[in-house]
Amino acid sequence: MNHQNRVSAIESFKTEPIPKIVIKNSIPALIAMRIVMPIGFALMIFAVILNLKTIDLAAVFAAVLSLPSVIFFAVGVIGMILMGVFASKLDSSDVRSNWIEQLTNTAAQAAIFVGILLLG
Repeated sequence: MNHQNRVSAIESFKTEPIPKIVIKNSIPALIAMRIVMPIGFALMIFAVILNLKTIDLAAVFAAVLSLPSVIFFAVGVIGMILMGVFASKLDSSDVRSNWIEQLTNTAAQAAIFVGILLLG
């Protein structure tokens, strides 16, 4: 392949539209986000309420507020607050904004996870 053919192949590739896969109003996503997740949260709250007499809240708070766990929980809470700010201020249809939101969410969840691991 000579130089001219390579250049024309690259130019034709650059001008062709790239197909995008967009799923809008996905029924499985709707079921997961609007039905299954709230049921899961309700079950977790219900389990805590049922076992409230056996949970030593003073010990739980002491463990959560101990170092180094408290640092990771604080980072997680700050990340959740930032997610709320981003949801109201950033355009979620913008790719850059979406990446900022996703990376913040990932960092916050990772910090909370590490905080939980350090409790034991």
